[in-house]
Amino acid sequence: MYHLPELKKQLKNRNAGHLLDVATGEGDFLSFLLDAFALYESGTGLDMNPANLKVAEEKLSQATITLVEGNAEQLDFEDEYFDTVSISNSLHHFPNPRKALKEMTRVLAPGGLLLISELICEDLTPAQEAHLTYHHLKADMDMTAGHFHRHTFTQDEVVNLVEDLPMVVDKVFLSFDKKPMLNSSERMWRFFRMLDERVTEFAGHDRGKEFEERAEAVKESISTHGFIRPPQVCIMGLKSGFGR
Repeated sequence: MYHLPELKKQLKNRNAGHLLDVATGEGDFLSFLLDAFALYESGTGLDMNPANLKVAEEKLSQATITLVEGNAEQLDFEDEYFDTVSISNSLHHFPNPRKALKEMTRVLAPGGLLLISELICEDLTPAQEAHLTYHHLKADMDMTAGHFHRHTFTQDEVVNLVEDLPMVVDKVFLSFDKKPMLNSSERMWRFFRMLDERVTEFAGHDRGKEFEERAEAVKESISTHGFIRPPQVCIMGLKSGFGR
């Protein structure tokens, strides 16, 4: 669930038109966008994991949207179809994020909005550091299991990804989710149990002991400081050309 009041303020008077959310996952950011924009004509969420889309379908059952399985680096949509194309906290999952961004701008209409929201690793509170430490552990476990997942970008690294795209950067700013993500003892227990189960997948592996020790450190940090998502750098860019 996203709050991101700074981003919401930027979207509240905008019409998203035909909206595509790339790497939509379980639909949390798409749900945020449908609420944040003043208007939208259609909403589409794309993800390559059908299990994620099933969860998104349940979460967004009250909204008029389309959920499709697909690859962000090879979007199966016509050129210049969407008025808004978004992606949140997913660029660090792509071996070649620029390729995905080029595809996103291809399907974006001239004058349309490209919206990027991505976690960054700088100037964190202790609770945000706890989240970052968990995220980097999860990334290392994913990479060990053969799934690409890099560590969190810096703000400059995210901004540099949009260089050479056919768009004009309109705004770059930070937005914050300041509410604790594990706001009850039951949620914390469930989260710790999930983390323990993931670590046991590496029992007997060369890095198994390392992951076990890091998981214990993550749990200690969360118990002491809390668990809050790091700041997100938001980039709003307008595709070059005449709007339709």
